[in-house]
Amino acid sequence: MTAAIPAVDKDAYAHRRTALRRYGRAEELAHMTLSVCLPAASYLTGAVIPVDGGLMARNA
Repeated sequence: MTAAIPAVDKDAYAHRRTALRRYGRAEELAHMTLSVCLPAASYLTGAVIPVDGGLMARNA
């Protein structure tokens, strides 16, 4: 997603484009992945759960 953005500008890009004003951390993605694997999520089917810090909401 950010390959075309110069390294110097990546933090500014995240600040400008995401509602949370930062890039996500690996453990945040891992937590979401784990949560949908738990028995509590057994009724969840066919859902798209964005883990994007509000990128899509901000661009809507």
